Amino acid sequence: MVTENVFLRTMRRLENADRLDPAVRVADRATRRVGVVHAAANLAATLIFLASWAARTRDRHGLGVGLARAGGALLIIGGFLGGYMGRARRP
Repeated sequence: MVTENVFLRTMRRLENADRLDPAVRVADRATRRVGVVHAAANLAATLIFLASWAARTRDRHGLGVGLARAGGALLIIGGFLGGYMGRARRP
């Protein structure tokens, strides 16, 4: 498949990136785990905001506000995790 080949080529480039360019650093295992949680928090926040919008369009304003607050809290958590990853990768 074309998609699989693109994926494999990209992964090979990432594996060799630190050897080709010393300025590029590949994330260690702990940073990758934080990245997965960061992505999950941002995805969950997006879905919660979508649910908030749906609740508000159905005249359930109180539920929509509560969901929006929960989504905002998740975005803050995701932002902190993203900031951690940025600081952890600096030389």
